[in-house]
Amino acid sequence: MKLLGIKKDLKDVPGTNVCPYFDSKLSMDKIAANTKNGETYCYELVSSGCPDFVYKRNYLLYCYIRRINIGEKEQEYIITLSKQTEAHLNATKMIYAEPTFSFDDIIGSSDAIRQVKTIAELGAAHNPSILITGESGTGKELFAQSIHNASSRRNGPFVAINCGAIPRTLIESELFGYEKGAFTGADKKGHPGKFELANGGTLFLDEIGDMPYDVQVTLLRVLQTQTVTRIGGTKPIQIDVRIVSATNKDLRKCIENHTFREDLYYRLNVFTIPLPPLRERGRDIEEIARYFLTVYNKIYNKHVADISEDVLRAFHAYRWPGNIRELENVMERAVILCKRDYVTLIDIPDAIGRRADEAAPPLAVGWPLRHERERIESALKEHKGNMSHAAKGLGMSRPTLYKRVKEYGIDKRNFE
Repeated sequence: MKLLGIKKDLKDVPGTNVCPYFDSKLSMDKIAANTKNGETYCYELVSSGCPDFVYKRNYLLYCYIRRINIGEKEQEYIITLSKQTEAHLNATKMIYAEPTFSFDDIIGSSDAIRQVKTIAELGAAHNPSILITGESGTGKELFAQSIHNASSRRNGPFVAINCGAIPRTLIESELFGYEKGAFTGADKKGHPGKFELANGGTLFLDEIGDMPYDVQVTLLRVLQTQTVTRIGGTKPIQIDVRIVSATNKDLRKCIENHTFREDLYYRLNVFTIPLPPLRERGRDIEEIARYFLTVYNKIYNKHVADISEDVLRAFHAYRWPGNIRELENVMERAVILCKRDYVTLIDIPDAIGRRADEAAPPLAVGWPLRHERERIESALKEHKGNMSHAAKGLGMSRPTLYKRVKEYGIDKRNFE
């Protein structure tokens, strides 16, 4: 009664026919025809057949109708009513993974990342459009999810769409939805777009710089009017969506090259969050590497205890063009390859390992220096003072081993 908006007294309604409260287009013939093969019939209930007894609703209803055969010629029908917004929210939760990340999950204690987290938390507390910028692999979606979960929309849907991964011919229908028969191959029931599915929550537009130029015009109109019209439809649908977009491109250059609209840029760029690349995050590199060491130890049932000083030096000297995503891949590979109880240079790609000799002196944090001295002495003893064999066993280059032997004042003749 509440969903249908029935004005009558509660005692006068139970046990009476429900059909008069549906609109006249929903006939029993239509119900029978659409449920005969065991399918659930979804009907959009726009108006009532008896307006005198029904309040005007400010929301649309979905009727889900299922038939149950109770004999050779008799059937019963179960009708479930749901607000359209709630139906979309439930569908979104089934189709898309829940946004699981929060600001507490963002690893790092460097000044660079702490400053960015502070800015992001301030943006999350309010409702502006947010643009996250940064190189590939810096964690833009992690920040987008954290912003959603820290906002007043945390109980609404979080819908993510990669604007660069969807074919040009499909992106409009994915964003804005379509009515039945809107184009060849369209679902016969029509389809809600991502804006509708994200209603009441957050829509994350990843790789916004790759959105086709003509689609940007429609997106701008949606953002200005807060309404969306499905392809093939004429009825604008009111939406309440918070936009978080992200890009690894310089959008100002895209504007100069006429591949991105300037007016859309200013609509999206109300609150900017620039993510620092991994190479500028200093000690965070070691923290993140150890985190992935723990993660992949569990996944692969390994027991790699730590990361050698040489590997950490190499990590700090490397520029990480793929940022955190690249570091994660390196650590996963290292855990798989590692045959000792610590990761050595032999377990990481040569392009990164070569940086160890170029790196700074031993790190103040990380593997204790006395452990490294013990490992070197143990290797020299095992290989009877042979520097080449000891270096290979330690996973470091021969020149690096000579340098360490000199630093620690080790006399290799004691092991020959």
